[in-house]
Amino acid sequence: MKTIVWFGFVLGALSVGGDVILTKPGQSATFKCGVETNTHSLAWNYGNDLIISFEGRGFPRKGAKFRDRSRLRVTSLEISGVREDDAGEFICMADGRRYEHTLLVVSVWVSPSSELQLGSEATLQCRVKGLNPPDSPVKWNRPDGSSHSESQTVQLKSVDHSDAGNWNCTFSHAGKKYSESLEIKVQAPVPETAAPSPSPSSKDVMLGALSVGGDVILTKLGQSATFKCGVETNTHSLAWNYGNDLIISVDRSGFPRKGAKFRDRSRLRVTSLEISGVREDDAGEFICTADGRRYEHTLLVVSVWVSPSSELQLGSEATLQCRVKGLNPPDSPVKWNRPDGSSHSESQTVQLKSVARSDAGNWNCTFSHDGKKYSESLEIKVQAPVPETAAPSPSPSSKNVMLGALSVGGDVILTKPGQSATFKCGVETNTHSLAWNYGNDLIISVDGRGFPRRGAKFRDRSRLRVTSLEISGVREDDAGEFICTADGRKYEHALLVVSVSVSPSSELQLGSEATLQCRVKGLNPPDSPVKWNRPGGSSHSESQTVQLKSVDHSDAGNWNCTFSHDGKTYSESLEIKVQAPVPETAAPSPSPSSKNVSVNQHSGTDAVLLGLSWWVWVAIGVGGLVVVLLMVFVIVLCKKIKRRKRKFLNKKNGRQPLKPKTYCQCDRPAAAAKPQQGRRKAKPSALPLQPLLMA
Repeated sequence: MKTIVWFGFVLGALSVGGDVILTKPGQSATFKCGVETNTHSLAWNYGNDLIISFEGRGFPRKGAKFRDRSRLRVTSLEISGVREDDAGEFICMADGRRYEHTLLVVSVWVSPSSELQLGSEATLQCRVKGLNPPDSPVKWNRPDGSSHSESQTVQLKSVDHSDAGNWNCTFSHAGKKYSESLEIKVQAPVPETAAPSPSPSSKDVMLGALSVGGDVILTKLGQSATFKCGVETNTHSLAWNYGNDLIISVDRSGFPRKGAKFRDRSRLRVTSLEISGVREDDAGEFICTADGRRYEHTLLVVSVWVSPSSELQLGSEATLQCRVKGLNPPDSPVKWNRPDGSSHSESQTVQLKSVARSDAGNWNCTFSHDGKKYSESLEIKVQAPVPETAAPSPSPSSKNVMLGALSVGGDVILTKPGQSATFKCGVETNTHSLAWNYGNDLIISVDGRGFPRRGAKFRDRSRLRVTSLEISGVREDDAGEFICTADGRKYEHALLVVSVSVSPSSELQLGSEATLQCRVKGLNPPDSPVKWNRPGGSSHSESQTVQLKSVDHSDAGNWNCTFSHDGKTYSESLEIKVQAPVPETAAPSPSPSSKNVSVNQHSGTDAVLLGLSWWVWVAIGVGGLVVVLLMVFVIVLCKKIKRRKRKFLNKKNGRQPLKPKTYCQCDRPAAAAKPQQGRRKAKPSALPLQPLLMA
């Protein structure tokens, strides 16, 4: 028996013994020819079918076989997306020589999955294509090394802990033995009774689109669900159906075909199916058909929520809702268990008339499907009611609770102009539709298909986050009633916009005049009184405006603007600082001694010139020098670049710089002087004229 490490070397599309290559369906296989280069031609064939050939001119020619899945890398051949029917003989012919390679395609899997429940049934399958001889035995070895079966199929009637580990499928080809391993994990069965308060880890096992019991998948609205087919690879075809409706299918050519159901929300990952944005009407039976076998999965969609919110006020009313789609039988009971584990109701709806502290904690919605029990938890927090009277000087933390676009009492939201406000709908998910309105005006709605539709109101300032509505850049005229309609229910929220200000500023001069203003939009009733309380807590005015004729030290501190809405009192604080006025009188004329002192001060390290300290002038000088040097550097660099560019253009255009002309000079010796023809007599000089003597 070969080890796992040895088999890891065997697989992965690497050559074994130079002749045999093993791979799995969907992977790639690379075949190396016996030569690295070729002289005249190179050709790759699958049996007698041409794959690709390379003529001496260097132009490749492809055959019909593997046309879209073959690639030539120098002389090596690469086949991508290997299928089981690709197994066989690959032949490379180069330089008049023939090099043969064999491809074996190995498929191993376990059904229903590699994670099995203790005591359940399972089937192990090992299929090898391309063996020589074709009827070579394929057998399984157990994790302890003992032989289990001489067949490529193993039936486990009752999974035991001893079945956990690496099973090895061994086979022979051309007298050599190979193996492929498959890891199996054995888990304890899912308990029949649901725990009263499941931990987060157990919750993740039940929800989050993970398989429960190998057949049942639970998820929530808007999440994704992944269905694993019973095989990891397929031979001829693979198809996923929702009942009788086609979702997606892949034929032998490898091209997928989608049906109308889940067209935009389905994705195939090898053989697994992924559905995104799950809806309640998606619950039902998902069927995978591969290799002539049928694998069925059931999707349950669970929705739990509490209205008006998960944070309830002591003594208020609340409604808990649990809805499960896809149960078998459909009328299976859905009931709620209290945080202490006791049963509360046999109905999927719980009405709390007066919320008590004992209602805080994890409520569990339990239900049954095919004889097995599951549960989903919902956490509820109970808070003391908001006091009816406003504190004289609220702390910053209480201020953040009242303002900053957070819900007060679950229904009232306070914010300031320019901030953002977030409104939480009474449900976390919706079945068919969800709509947000401002009074009677539509803000945004989402239909059953998940496509949003916006109204004219808040078109550019509204955003939907799951079911919550966010309004950015709040204005005073945005105050009013925001209504969420989901699952046939109506949830109302009120937005109050509070503006507090002091003029001329929050830092006032002693004895000056000031005006405090508090304006609240969206109050019910609209004429609810708005008044100011002084820093000491005493009431100052029943009006939203306060006029301070002469600011005093007692006016410094937090002024509180209080107002009422639907019988509850809220407040917003404004801090004022009081400073002493700037002295109006000029200093007396300085004495000589003081004059000397001032002169000495100016002449020291704090000397001032034209209103600036000496270090400022030094910085200005250094900065100016740096700028001048930088300008000089840039000018020189530009000239140098232009000069190089000119030289480059001259060379490119074939023009050479002018040089002094060099004329041809003859290398022949100079002509000899003409010889004299005899010796000429010198011409006698003329005699001087003599005067004639007359007789």
